Amino acid sequence: MNPTFRSGPIIRARFILLCLVLAAIPGLAQLLIYEDFNYERRQGFVSAAIPGEGIDGLNGGVGFAGPWTTTGNYFSGIPVGPGDYGAGVTYGNSLGARLAPLAYSDGFGNHLVTRGHQLRTAFGNHSREVRRLASPVGGCGNTLWMSFLAQAHGLAGTSRYAFVELANADGNAIRLGNVTPVSSGQWGVQVLNSGGGAPSADLGLPMDVPTLFLARLAYPPTPGDPARLAVWLNPHNLVHEKALPAPIIEWDFAPVAFDQLSVAGRYSTDFDELRLGTRFDAVTPTQPAPVGDACLTTERDGQNLRLSWPEAYTDGLVPQVSLDLQEWQPLPLPLERTNGQWRLTVPLDGQQRFFRLHYPAPGPSRPRLATLEATGWQPQEVRAGLVYYERQLTNLLGSPQVVNVLALDLDHPGLRLELTAMDVWGLSRVTVPVLAEHAGAVAAINGGFGTARTFSEVGYGIMIFRGIVWPFVNDPDFHELYEAHGRNAVGIDAAGEWHFASRGAEGWEVGARWPTNWPGMVQAMAGGSQLVRAGAVHPLVVPATTRGAYLSHSGLHDLTFNRNPRTAIGITNHRIAVLVTVAGRFPGIAEGMTLQEMAELMLFMGCRDALELDGGGSSTMWIGQPPFDGVVNYPTDNGQFDHDGLRSLRLAVLIMETD
Repeated sequence: MNPTFRSGPIIRARFILLCLVLAAIPGLAQLLIYEDFNYERRQGFVSAAIPGEGIDGLNGGVGFAGPWTTTGNYFSGIPVGPGDYGAGVTYGNSLGARLAPLAYSDGFGNHLVTRGHQLRTAFGNHSREVRRLASPVGGCGNTLWMSFLAQAHGLAGTSRYAFVELANADGNAIRLGNVTPVSSGQWGVQVLNSGGGAPSADLGLPMDVPTLFLARLAYPPTPGDPARLAVWLNPHNLVHEKALPAPIIEWDFAPVAFDQLSVAGRYSTDFDELRLGTRFDAVTPTQPAPVGDACLTTERDGQNLRLSWPEAYTDGLVPQVSLDLQEWQPLPLPLERTNGQWRLTVPLDGQQRFFRLHYPAPGPSRPRLATLEATGWQPQEVRAGLVYYERQLTNLLGSPQVVNVLALDLDHPGLRLELTAMDVWGLSRVTVPVLAEHAGAVAAINGGFGTARTFSEVGYGIMIFRGIVWPFVNDPDFHELYEAHGRNAVGIDAAGEWHFASRGAEGWEVGARWPTNWPGMVQAMAGGSQLVRAGAVHPLVVPATTRGAYLSHSGLHDLTFNRNPRTAIGITNHRIAVLVTVAGRFPGIAEGMTLQEMAELMLFMGCRDALELDGGGSSTMWIGQPPFDGVVNYPTDNGQFDHDGLRSLRLAVLIMETD
């Protein structure tokens, strides 16, 4: 058993109370276990004046085979107020509960959905609440995600503990929380094996800090290999699992199934929002923070002015000051937190000033394609800086069409575009989703024209990946069809500016070569025809008389002037990258487009320049986060109008998080 630690900051976030019914939790279909402890009971213990008032016999939540069973000599329970341990109990009252129930807000204002009450373990000897699962969880090829909220009422010594445990009857268990013999008062992890041994590790965060535990249990596809446990505390970004940093710890464990969930403690610790599911978003449902309850109050104190506002519902708000109500500046003064209030002390200097709570200006706004939205295309934000559009139209350019669009703000700091090949990632010909998931992409489309299986080169025409020129087909003896496929290219220089170029002159003479490099470009990918150049349909996409001798090849003529599935990439004058797929070969549903029609579509979307990429059965668009979660267009290789007809390729365009 060999843990691997990852260095990095642990985020301490403020917390918000949000209430939402279970039916509204995103990813519910992938949520296997959920317990919100929404019970109306107080806490007691065996010899208290109100005996038996733990959670023994309570049966809420989903995914369980029966009610909670209390096995410890003290009861855990549901606190109602500070110091609520049941009648007659005096010790521990000064520790108190949080004034608001446990909740979590990440660094971008995404708030974990919570429902109120929480479980408190016993302060005294020990408490243990056990519940059987309706079905065992875990097995070959499965991935489980688990999350819960926790906060202790102080720093427990090494003889005390408080944890959530997944276990089975054979003595295998995973414990997350404060586990012995982890150093005093720290959160940790412990793995128990039926063969003996209970190694543990310190996760480096004090247990009195409100904490969101997040764990992933990845089971191997075949028996015999170890499973892998990864743990995060207070992840800074809950948007998608691709946004997670490296886990604090990764640890191998025996790939066993679990059928029992427990909450145990020998130190007063609150737990809430226990979730177990098959997907990240099933155990991290979020919603934006409300702001209507934020109220800024002022109080004169000698030569100072004290500003205060409630901690709840104000995560992300920044206090600002102004002399004229026109220009506002943040107040660079230390914040204090007292009794659920944020406080700020401002020295008085005789000037009239105005104060407010304000959300700071967001980063670059989402990319908007005004022409599309003005004509009924509804934007769906994938994440800040990336918008998705889809339309099924009965008559676009004279035929039924299905169009998928990704619009990326090239100046957004959180995302970047990468022109790539499967080869540079150590892969051969694979589908776009396989590469995208392997690379950790946010979204992707297919790239230019790849070589046949008998060639080792990545594609027809030039290919530059992160400043390195990769082998590409550049042979004048190739048939003119292949010459056309790799003739035009898009390049991106070190400053992020886009350039378009063709081999040789503007004609289509056979034999013109790409140089071995494209000076100044750190990325480049060849495609077919340039569709739009300098804000106009490029002449090479219009009538056949202006093209060249290569059009005598019937296959290329058909690919040019017949309707087919298409993929294209373009850029607008406002530095929006436009990635488009058009479905085809589905009569009456999605006819596809000629190159001329594709050029007109890219121009309609506002492209200053646009390039044809590989089309036909290669056309693929993939988005790797909810609610899309996979291929969104309609690849054709299975002959069905669905998302499954994928083809293995050599080139792709990825949208990645900025490193």
